[in-house]
Amino acid sequence: MNEKLAKAKEYISEKFELEKGMLTSDSVIELVGDEKLTIENHRGILKYSDEEMQIKASFGTVCISGKNLSVSELVCEEITVKGEICKIEFIK
Repeated sequence: MNEKLAKAKEYISEKFELEKGMLTSDSVIELVGDEKLTIENHRGILKYSDEEMQIKASFGTVCISGKNLSVSELVCEEITVKGEICKIEFIK
């Protein structure tokens, strides 16, 4: 990405107090309780089963373990996993 553009996005994010990743390609992870995990700006699904998922993010891989896991929403670069989430691991 162009360095000027990256600096401009960073400046705008700070000025308007936007969450990190809103204007950049950084992955943003949101966990709601132990039943819903959303990753914005993901890079794809690497592994998929009802007990384990691996999703590529900007910083590495997000490994999700649990029971009855499923992708409930997949829109552009946003993915939502639902189920009984027991463990989340980040691998660089």
